[in-house]
Amino acid sequence: FDATFTVDIVIMNADGSNQIKLTNDPATDFVTSWSPDGTRLLFTSNRDSLNSSFTNEIYSMKFDGSDVVRLTNNEIDEQGPKFSPDGTKIAFQRGQGFSDNQHAQIMVMNADGSNQINISNSSSEDFGPPAWQPLSAPSQVPTPAVVQFEASNFSVNESSTSLQIN
Repeated sequence: FDATFTVDIVIMNADGSNQIKLTNDPATDFVTSWSPDGTRLLFTSNRDSLNSSFTNEIYSMKFDGSDVVRLTNNEIDEQGPKFSPDGTKIAFQRGQGFSDNQHAQIMVMNADGSNQINISNSSSEDFGPPAWQPLSAPSQVPTPAVVQFEASNFSVNESSTSLQIN
């Protein structure tokens, strides 16, 4: 019995016509989020996994399948990446909670994969997937947003130099 399988990412019209395969890799690729401007897709994949076929990393690619960029690089499973409403940040779940070194935590990083911050930072399991909700606010840069996961809400205010969690 061979339990190996692959999943690729395909885009198409709502009626199923005009299918375009964006990935063609022997790995498992799952799309999770379009950028707000529609130019990039976030997806998880085990294509570079060294220790387990079930350890996923987060990648970004252009809407046509080109310019694949690995955004995370570790041996802890990561999943559910979602772009912030302005497209500058990505929230995601790191860890599955199956072992002591893989407590499920919610992370936020820049859209290029830099500045990865654990925003739940607890000893309990904080399962995602996270979801962003834009907030109405006076004109400011950047617009504040709420990241929701599990049963908790965190208000996140970003600037070019800091990430404030309320």
